[in-house]
Order: sequence, then C-alpha cells, then structure tokens
Amino acid sequence: MQRSYNQMDNNEVVTEEVAAVVENNTGIEIEPLFEEQVDFDTFSKSDFRVVR
Repeated sequence: MQRSYNQMDNNEVVTEEVAAVVENNTGIEIEPLFEEQVDFDTFSKSDFRVVR
C-alpha cells in the first residue's frame, strides 16, 4: 500500500517510522493494531456493555 506523504495521515506516518526504527534496531516485529478501521456507528451497534 504505497501512498504519497500528502495522502497519509500524520499518525500513520509516525507509526510507520517508529515501527521501522524498532524493527531495524532490535529485530522485533510489531503487529498492526488495526487491520481495518471501524466507524463509531458500527462499533456502537456491536457494543453490548451496560452503562449504569
């Protein structure tokens, strides 16, 4: 997934840079936290916790 810097949001750029530094310096591979983003409406429909 190659995109130019202008099309990436700032958090994604920082995350990729940190992951590259950690992987290069320690040999540790960082798992992606989110494979796909979930919008609030989808999350709220599937969140069954009770708020009291």
